[in-house]
Amino acid sequence: MAFDPHRHVTVASGAFSVDVNELNAAHAALTYEKLLAIGPSKAALTCAQLEVDLAPFDTNSVTSAITTALSSLDDLGAAVDDLLWKLRDAALTYDDANSFASLWEVVPGSASGPQFSLLGLARFEATGGFAGALWSAGFHLCQDAAARLGVPGLATVVMPLPAMATYCRDLMNTGIDGLEFWKHEDEMSGVQFQRDLGRFALDVNSLPVHRDVARILEGLGVSQDLNSTSTASASGLAALTVLGLTACGLGSGPSYGVAIKAADGHTRVHAGGIGLWLWPDRFQERKATTLASMPDAAPDIHYEGAATSADVIEHIIDMHGGDADNGEIAIEEHVTLGEDGTQTRSWTIDIRGTQSFGAGEKGPQDMLTNFQGVGGMASDQLYAIQKAMDDAGIAPGEAVEFAGHSQGGIMAAQLAANPNVRSRYNVVSVVTAGSPTATIAPADVPVLSYENSGDIVPGLDGYATQGDNVTTVMFRDYEATCDISDPVPCSHSASVYVDEIRSSLSAATASSDPGLGALAVAEARRTHALGLTERTQTTIHHYQTRRITDK
Repeated sequence: MAFDPHRHVTVASGAFSVDVNELNAAHAALTYEKLLAIGPSKAALTCAQLEVDLAPFDTNSVTSAITTALSSLDDLGAAVDDLLWKLRDAALTYDDANSFASLWEVVPGSASGPQFSLLGLARFEATGGFAGALWSAGFHLCQDAAARLGVPGLATVVMPLPAMATYCRDLMNTGIDGLEFWKHEDEMSGVQFQRDLGRFALDVNSLPVHRDVARILEGLGVSQDLNSTSTASASGLAALTVLGLTACGLGSGPSYGVAIKAADGHTRVHAGGIGLWLWPDRFQERKATTLASMPDAAPDIHYEGAATSADVIEHIIDMHGGDADNGEIAIEEHVTLGEDGTQTRSWTIDIRGTQSFGAGEKGPQDMLTNFQGVGGMASDQLYAIQKAMDDAGIAPGEAVEFAGHSQGGIMAAQLAANPNVRSRYNVVSVVTAGSPTATIAPADVPVLSYENSGDIVPGLDGYATQGDNVTTVMFRDYEATCDISDPVPCSHSASVYVDEIRSSLSAATASSDPGLGALAVAEARRTHALGLTERTQTTIHHYQTRRITDK
């Protein structure tokens, strides 16, 4: 793991360990040093400046010296604040990595404890103050020990009253984090939210009743990741709840499957879903109605050269055919002419993010798909992508890359880890931007994951994305600007990700920083695996997708 000191970029690549206790200790020590040194020094110089200003003789040189010293202290304070942010970011992101890390929750000024700010102290008091923090930290310590022993529910069973009090405090902290992020009042709210959401997810996963229900529903595809801070099982249960509501008429009603339509008008259908269980005789009627109402897919687009990971995410932005009623997928067909005259073909599957925040819509890129994706479940969107790949004619052995923003990254990781997909295609790369994929990412395919620390979405799985095959690039942009018509926060905007990815790739080619060097290696690896060169000719094929629903 390494930081770029000039661009606020962190790159984590391959296996690594994080000593959260040491990060907390360093954060606390630096916080107190700043409090006891920089603050009093600035106050003393400010007082001296006032006295000099009242002097009856010429004090220009002294005033200039004091002003310079104050400016230097301001610069030093800003540098210390930046270092504190980086220490706290890493500590909170990997908070569950070490024994006894929970005890730092009661130490003011530590990365995991209350911060010396009005907002930090206010939330500390609102959640029970020192007594609440001490109570919570003690239970968290027991909970973490039980989870490491493989019996995460033990602490809850043995100490039910402390458990319930701690769970309420964790839920309150998670809600405060979400509100802070929504209002953009606290630049740490995103990573704080991920830590507290993960902690509350472990609370839920530790409840015996939740574990029993999740195990009973294992046959329905709900993730059984119950021994961690993962939100996977809860997302799966939420997905099943939504599916039940669609069966009762929510949104567009129960699904009978999904259809795709290519630019040439050719269509394919995947039959499946709760609708087939309820009214199988209506499938043909609903299928015909859906195919007749689908809009035409966008025409093919052509370009030359080797597309970078930034280009791929930008191609996703260029898609404009998705809404509550329709989804859109693009498949890039790369044809590269070798120096010996031979041609090789490879593919990039571009997958858009959420297009509707409703659930059970005609368009499969909705909240139901989000719940299913984080829960590790199959979805209409997942089947739609595979049908589009069938239509594209990808041959065995040809290199395939999955790339996506937000929900699209979830689908990309799911597909790359799917045994059926892997048996049919030569999957060589995954690129995600702003996606919560830690619990579903493949373990043996190179993954290049881009995350904005100001974006709350990548943390919704409660995990930090890491692994021997994963390169995670985290940049810091809490004040991003984007199209005001975009329904998501600017920090999650695909256009912001494209700009930051381009800047990071550009810096990686010129920097000796080991982290940025790891990014350069990861980018070169995907380019080589796909066989892309300046002689590559690419055609982008577009597909419209739509659920076959009861309405």
